[in-house]
Amino acid sequence: MTATAEPNALLITGATVLTLDDGRTIIENGAVAIEGDRITAVGASDDLRQRFPDMETLDATGKAVMPGFINSHTHAVLLVLRGTVEDMSGDAIFGYMTPISFAMTSDERRALARLGCLEAIRSGTTTVVEPFRFVAGYAQGMVETGLRLWLSESGADALTLKIRQGVYEYDQAFGEAFLERIVTLVERFHDTEAGRVQCQMAAHAPDVCSPWMLEQLNDLARKHGLTRTVHLAQSPGEIKQVRAAYGGALPGVTVEVTSPVLVEQPRIAVTDPHGRYDIGNLRPGAYTPSPFVCPDSARSFIAMSKSAMNRVRDFDARLKTRCARFP
Repeated sequence: MTATAEPNALLITGATVLTLDDGRTIIENGAVAIEGDRITAVGASDDLRQRFPDMETLDATGKAVMPGFINSHTHAVLLVLRGTVEDMSGDAIFGYMTPISFAMTSDERRALARLGCLEAIRSGTTTVVEPFRFVAGYAQGMVETGLRLWLSESGADALTLKIRQGVYEYDQAFGEAFLERIVTLVERFHDTEAGRVQCQMAAHAPDVCSPWMLEQLNDLARKHGLTRTVHLAQSPGEIKQVRAAYGGALPGVTVEVTSPVLVEQPRIAVTDPHGRYDIGNLRPGAYTPSPFVCPDSARSFIAMSKSAMNRVRDFDARLKTRCARFP
C-alpha cells in the first residue's frame, strides 16, 4: 500500500543504514523516510520507494545514515580558544580558560555558541550538553539552531579568578550570583521547544564548590526535578584542594569487596571514623572494592589499579579512603 507524502517529507535511499536498534541491524542499500520532524519508516530502498512513491528522494549511495551523535559534555563558547590551550603547560583551566569566560560580552558568547552548534550539526551531532557560565545570555542562539540541548549554569562559590594565584576563597555572595543565573536559565529554558531543550543542575567542580554551594545546587535540582552534571578530577589543583579542605577520609561508608575467589559473595565492611576498613584472611586473587577508588598510598597492598586489588598472597586489608563527603 502506498502512502501520500506530506509536504515536508524526504526519502533517503541507497545508504548503509545503521539502525542502532536492539539487534544493531545494518541495512545495506537501505532507506529512511522522514515526514515533518519524525522518522516514519526504515527499511530496504526498494520497499520504501514503493511505499512512498511521491516523496522527494535524496540519493545517499556510498554514505551512511545513522542516529545523530550526542556530545555529552562541551563548552561551545570556548571555541574562541581553539589552538591556544592544547599544548599549554600549567593550569590552563583557571589560568586561561575560565578567566576568558568572564571577559566576553553576551553578544560574543552568543556568536561563538551558535558557531559551535553549527559545527556540531555539520559533524552529525544532534544533541549537545552545554554546562558553562552566563548560559542564559546566549542559550537562545543555541536553541534557534534546532539542536537538542541540555543546558546548565556551572555553579561555584570559590572566587574563580583568584585560583590561578593559588588562592581558594569561598564567597557566598559570589555563589548566590550563580544561583540567580541558574534559576533564570531553568525558568526560561527548561523543558521548552516541545521537550527539545532541557536543563540540568551543574556544580563546576568539587574544589570550587563549598559544601554550602553543593547543598544549594542539590536543593534546586530536587525542586525542579533536574539531573546533575559535574567536572571531576579535571586538574591536579582540584585533587590537592579537596584533600586539603576535607582531609581525604570518608567515615561510615559501606564497602563491598567482591572476587571470584571468595566462597561467600561479597564481603562487606564499614569504614571507621578515620575512613579505614578491615577485611581479613583473604586468599590470593583479584578483589574489587566499591564504591571508591583505592589510593596508591596503602602500603599493605602489593598492586593497585582503579578498580581492583590483585593479591599474590593472603593478607589483611586496612585501607584509608581518599574521598570527601559532599551533599
